[in-house]
Amino acid sequence: MQDGKPMSFDLNLPGSVGASERLYHLIRHMDRDERRAFALFTKYDTNQYMDLYKAMVKFADQEDIYDDDELKRILLKQHNRGKKEKEKVSLEKYPLTKNWSRNKNYLFELILQSLDQYYTASNPKEQIKREIHKAVILERKEMYGLAQRTLSKARDLGYLHDQYELLIDINNSYRKLIFECGIRDTTKFIDLYAEQETCIELLQESTRYVYLHDKFYLHYRLMTIEHLNTQEHFEEINKIMAKSEFQEENYPKSFAAQIKYIHLHSAYAFIKRDVAAANAWNKRYVELLEKDELKQLAYKETYVRVLNNYMLDLVHLQKPQELLLAAEKMRALPQRKGFKDIKDIATKVYMISNTAELRLAAFEEFENVEGVFERVSLEDKRHLNASAERRRDLYWYMMQASFMNERTDEAYSWANFFREMEGEKLDRELLKHSRMLQLLCDYESRGTHPDRFMDLVKSTFEFLRHRQMKTEVMQCIISVFKKLANAPTGHSARKALYDKLYNDLLLLRGTSGDNVDIEVVGYVKYMAWARAKRDRISYREAVRLEKNEVY
Repeated sequence: MQDGKPMSFDLNLPGSVGASERLYHLIRHMDRDERRAFALFTKYDTNQYMDLYKAMVKFADQEDIYDDDELKRILLKQHNRGKKEKEKVSLEKYPLTKNWSRNKNYLFELILQSLDQYYTASNPKEQIKREIHKAVILERKEMYGLAQRTLSKARDLGYLHDQYELLIDINNSYRKLIFECGIRDTTKFIDLYAEQETCIELLQESTRYVYLHDKFYLHYRLMTIEHLNTQEHFEEINKIMAKSEFQEENYPKSFAAQIKYIHLHSAYAFIKRDVAAANAWNKRYVELLEKDELKQLAYKETYVRVLNNYMLDLVHLQKPQELLLAAEKMRALPQRKGFKDIKDIATKVYMISNTAELRLAAFEEFENVEGVFERVSLEDKRHLNASAERRRDLYWYMMQASFMNERTDEAYSWANFFREMEGEKLDRELLKHSRMLQLLCDYESRGTHPDRFMDLVKSTFEFLRHRQMKTEVMQCIISVFKKLANAPTGHSARKALYDKLYNDLLLLRGTSGDNVDIEVVGYVKYMAWARAKRDRISYREAVRLEKNEVY
């Protein structure tokens, strides 16, 4: 507020496109379900605006830049299709192109109405508002019994979804309804006022936690994504978490505030890289949501996300038995009532559960690894609608786990899947290491593909050089591979090269900028591979030995 007046929020944000383009942008960004919702919304509408909609859908799906003339051409072609020559119309005489801007604006507003209906239909807050409004209508019609039942339904929904502000409105409607019916029992009014006071307290509490939650994530975003004054923002986060609201003795009363309380403690542990603490908080978060089945369903998408985070913690802490139990819970969700209507839930569950188990199998003993390999091989084609990021993670850890478990041909094939995604803005590090892993796989199976190895060495070198990914570690490995390609067969003839690779990598270990290629969990263990070849042990055993070495 400035001088008693609200501040201006005219921020000139992106997306404020002109009237000619906004319909194009809206339709272009509608997903399949939203388009289906619009089709149902206009099911009995056969007017000319539907012709404009169909033409715009076709245009938006094909073109990256809006072109008014091209849209009109598609529209006219669509209108004249199948008509006799004398029945066809010209662009100038086609009714839709008259008042062109008005017609596009009308369709734009019509689509927004359908999207509003689509999203508010399943929005708990809007459901409660509709029930309150129905009760008001019934009360006006002197249908007091039905009005009371409707308010009771709204009240139950309000408590389920922690909508304290609406619960206050419901409480006011209850008191008005009782008064209209001529009931003067003061105890009922006293009880209602006591309940309203509780709702006001819970509303104040939950609002405070929402504020602190949003402030926390503002600093977190600026710190980790924008990379602005990292230490300064971390200190602000420390101040938030030091507040009395986040001390255990002040554990909040409202469920909505309890969620924020636990969530921020989990995020804080994650920022401090305290995996054990993050795991403990995420476990507590899962247990809170599982305590009440109705609450779990009310916060179902939150439950999926938190269970995913909990599983990732278990991977980092190398707790396979607990991971299996959590993955079993996750895989049961698509069959559970209430969870089925989460968009693409089967694909989300498939990606989350299998990726988590593969991450563990890539670097640790994991008794269930064969089951994961079989599931992914059989089911992957059903889930190609998953995001590029999720598919990238799955294929990456499928490569790693296959290689760890001496299934080099399968690892090579999954590396091919990964390479097919190169145009989808893959992380440079993953892209680099997937190429190198494919090289290792090809070397391991060189008896099957003897002519391919040297060509792959050369193409990998050129790939890394062209994309400026050629670090000293990569150069060191490729240099030795060039010699291995022409070395005599047999371990004794190659042992010196394996030893050279191991010792060269050992020298590079800790070198600024290159140690990430050797040490970071999630990438190929090149030193372990060189040691495995030199000492004639399994890659898994070499990974275990390297893990325990002190350099």
